[in-house]
Amino acid sequence: MTAYGALTDYPVGVQRKIPFRIHKIIDEGNLAAMFLVPLVTGVLKQRRVGYLFLELLAVGLKSVLLTDWKEEKRSSNGTNH
Repeated sequence: MTAYGALTDYPVGVQRKIPFRIHKIIDEGNLAAMFLVPLVTGVLKQRRVGYLFLELLAVGLKSVLLTDWKEEKRSSNGTNH
């Protein structure tokens, strides 16, 4: 779990300071960075490093796509609306 995951307002959040919709925006930004950084830096020329970035991107993308982002179903006290 990342630091912003621990601070997100969802069931496994520790401090619950970041709204869930902001967590999604951060996740999307991370995915964009995982896609762009290897292209910009040229590290894809190194096969193993390229595979690592592709694997991280695939795992992150799968996580974002499988997450139920409907915030109205959640609340800080764990009950559904």
